[in-house]
Amino acid sequence: MRIVEIVRDHPIMKMHGCGNDFVVLMDPDGRLSGRDLQPMVKVVCARHTGVGADGLIAIMPARVGAARWRMQYLNSDGSGAQMCGNGVRCVAKYLADSVSGVTVGSSVSIDTDAGLIDVEIETNTDLEATVRVNMGAPVLTDPSQVVGSPCPDGVVRVQSGDAKDLVYVGMGNPHAVAFCDDPASLVRRHGPTIEQDTSVFPQGVNIEFVRVEAPDELTMRVWERGSGETQACGTGACAAVVAATVDRRCPGDAVVHLAGGDLRIEWGGAGRPVYMTGPARNVCEITAESLDAFLLHA
Repeated sequence: MRIVEIVRDHPIMKMHGCGNDFVVLMDPDGRLSGRDLQPMVKVVCARHTGVGADGLIAIMPARVGAARWRMQYLNSDGSGAQMCGNGVRCVAKYLADSVSGVTVGSSVSIDTDAGLIDVEIETNTDLEATVRVNMGAPVLTDPSQVVGSPCPDGVVRVQSGDAKDLVYVGMGNPHAVAFCDDPASLVRRHGPTIEQDTSVFPQGVNIEFVRVEAPDELTMRVWERGSGETQACGTGACAAVVAATVDRRCPGDAVVHLAGGDLRIEWGGAGRPVYMTGPARNVCEITAESLDAFLLHA
């Protein structure tokens, strides 16, 4: 199946949200299956021999009547992820750039493997958009994702190797949040081991290493399941603020400083949705012909 036949008149874009980068394509008829995408993503996302990205996003017809578009996301190793916060902002910008009727002020529902995600496009230029996302309510205990009993406050805190007091937060995908003094030095030391500790996290996990700078300001580094260390993680930033709030380190709203930029996170407490606001930026357009000729069908 040739990619040039699928995308037709729709551009393939290299995009990023706070440095978390993606190759984004539109599959208007839903012709691409997981079997097609998995070998493609490994080739396209390779840093030295491909385009280079943390993952690939295919925008295709929604599976539910409440949305028009679906976001299918794959990590750079070909594995799937239920949700990607930075990726869904890039989807919103892609739609605003290329679909009639999606403009500044538009609210759009996007079908993801974590459910419907509502996005609002606050600003948009040729280069960058600002997008506010309703990320849904966090889940603080899930036996299918974390092995451990909730503490009296309802939060699951676990140990993996030398890392203690990891706070589990589900944001459509699983997260373990570790509060520490030096996130940058710990992310590569502990991230790979924790990600693959299936005795604690049966399906793997994303890990956030977080330093509290002030009650409304966090610094975070992330090790993403299936991608390794990345410049940013939107769901991870949400998980960090939720964990900081339940640990009484944060009042519920905070700016999260990531290696690739800042995200504004708002959470009103148990049972309420988390809101994430941040940028989505175009890097360059990639021609379907070049992917076919030089990568996928070389």
